[in-house]
Amino acid sequence: MTKQKLDILDRIRIAAELYKRNFKVLITLSSLSIIIAKVSSLLLRFNSSTNIMIFGKAQFLIQVLVLIIAYVGIFYSTRLSVASELASREYYIGKTSSISESYSNAKGYAWKVILTVFILMLIIAIPALMFRLGITSDYPLVVRALLIIIGGMTSVILGVRFGLAPVIKVLEPRVVNCFSYSNKLVKGSFLEVMILLGITSLMFPLNYLINSLMSFSSGVLTLNIIVQIIQTTLTILFDPFKVVITVAIFMKLSNINRVRRDII
Repeated sequence: MTKQKLDILDRIRIAAELYKRNFKVLITLSSLSIIIAKVSSLLLRFNSSTNIMIFGKAQFLIQVLVLIIAYVGIFYSTRLSVASELASREYYIGKTSSISESYSNAKGYAWKVILTVFILMLIIAIPALMFRLGITSDYPLVVRALLIIIGGMTSVILGVRFGLAPVIKVLEPRVVNCFSYSNKLVKGSFLEVMILLGITSLMFPLNYLINSLMSFSSGVLTLNIIVQIIQTTLTILFDPFKVVITVAIFMKLSNINRVRRDII
């Protein structure tokens, strides 16, 4: 019997159908998650830009309060993102899930996902830093080229091999080592997973372009607000598709590989 393969166009088609069919639930969860995340990010930025030595004890207490609110926001934003993944899994297998059901089922996952994402960022941090140095540093051209090639390739390899770890933490909670499990799932379908995860990362270069525009428009408040609204709207619209396609990749790979959980 011929081994099944991860079909790129098939995953995109299924993700698009699920996105369209369940648009209302997915876009609501995405909107709430992203808006809360944006507010939390702004609060953290406010905290980091304020000098507590100038304002004294009262300002310090305000900063602590803002920090607590920001991290609470990150928690609930992550929980809403988890709810989107759980809802997408239900839609994928032909079931239904409301906003309240998905959010209720997401209880207990947020901190686990935050920790998993943090570990994934640490894994990719060094090669990503090498890549960034290759682009921004004043090193000789040969050194910069090596940093870009080695850092870039290593970042991609690690990102693809372990990129499913956060969704595994949600959809396969019994798996102890989600990074090892992700690596086993991706094995044999590396190129396909790389392309599909690359599609889910399309917002990164777009956000970079938008942030560049914001730096040019920083002196014009109205233009800056318009750019922020456009960025947030595009993120809200794209994020549910990113979630659905990631879930679709995981579900198919799980079916193909039948990885035994007791050996992870």
